[in-house]
Amino acid sequence: MLPLPFAWLLAGRAAQGVGLGLTGADDGRGPGPLPEERGAAVIALVSVVSIIGAGVGYPLAALLAGLGGVRAAYGLGLVVTAAALLTAWRSMPEAPEGRFAHVDVAGAVVLAAALFLVLFLAGQSAPRGTARHGRPRSRNA
Repeated sequence: MLPLPFAWLLAGRAAQGVGLGLTGADDGRGPGPLPEERGAAVIALVSVVSIIGAGVGYPLAALLAGLGGVRAAYGLGLVVTAAALLTAWRSMPEAPEGRFAHVDVAGAVVLAAALFLVLFLAGQSAPRGTARHGRPRSRNA
């Protein structure tokens, strides 16, 4: 297990949520500047690649969690999500004329901060026997 604090685990989980949210946002964006005959194929390809990523990602995360601990699995998720976000950020074409392409950054930051605070406080207030392993310790063990 990596000797990282709970905040790193939380950051990895948040990155996983961002990655899943970006998939839906990309699907909803539509074909954009692509010709109409290619738009449906591109959207289908993005959907299939997302499912393949989940089909490979979850078993890979389970294997990594078994070998290096849960924090290692979330750490890999953080790295992969950051790489995907950077790639998407750099390769996303400009929005065509008449389409809204702005993100409410202030709203996203406030929502992320509120979620972080809720999860952090939940982790701090959990009973001592459950916060680390997810289940109460047995008194007979």
